[in-house]
Amino acid sequence: MRGIQIPAVAVLVGAISAPGQSQQRVESPLARPQSAAAAPTAADSGSASGWAVLASAVVPGAGQLALGQKRGFAYLALEVYAWAGYGSQASNARNTRRGYRSLARSVARAALSPNGPAGDFDYYERMEHYLSSGAFDRGSGALLEPESDESTFNGAMWLLARRTFWANPALSPPRGSVEWQQAEAFYLRRAIRPEFRWSWQDAPQAHDQFRQLIRRSNESERRAMSHLGVALGNHVLSTIDAYVSIRLRQREDLGPQGYEVSVALPLPRRH
Repeated sequence: MRGIQIPAVAVLVGAISAPGQSQQRVESPLARPQSAAAAPTAADSGSASGWAVLASAVVPGAGQLALGQKRGFAYLALEVYAWAGYGSQASNARNTRRGYRSLARSVARAALSPNGPAGDFDYYERMEHYLSSGAFDRGSGALLEPESDESTFNGAMWLLARRTFWANPALSPPRGSVEWQQAEAFYLRRAIRPEFRWSWQDAPQAHDQFRQLIRRSNESERRAMSHLGVALGNHVLSTIDAYVSIRLRQREDLGPQGYEVSVALPLPRRH
């Protein structure tokens, strides 16, 4: 029984020779390791993989085109579309923002705070919902007298302060009481100061135009963010695609791997 070959998964069977017997070592020809010249170089594969993945991360589709895959053009087209849309919508948002700020200053703030600070986005949203800011202080003395007209923004804030801290919003507690001080502090944090006052009372059409510009600006900003999300997702998807493609190609180049099997068989000694 010489020359028996057993294909198995990396098994080494050692047999202890009995008296009068010798051992014969048999190897499977399918199990011999490939020569260094025939084996693919791991450094070359890793270098190609890194370059293609990096190219796709920077410019979606670049790695696919380098690998000879025509779908790289689809990634490039989507990238151009996403950034063009983002630029267009961001520009629209900036233009409409300048438009409603200019309208507010020339109409609603013209007689009250024409030279006041521009204000943040929340400030213009308040102008959208209230025709007038109302007065910050109705009194002329040292003590604060908040706006009492509840249809104005400041009046609405003073009503909210009274409802929050007073037992009865219609019944004023002593001015030095804790309830009054808490309500006053609440009002001071939220009320519109004199340098930001506005009124659309005599310009309802301008107020409607102002609100339309606010909505258009918000919509343009949302669309710009959507296009930006598409661009970022395109980068991620193209990078993953290039990495998977490289891994599959490396696996095909390496081919099936063999295993070395050694079997030691006890054979009878010839006399």
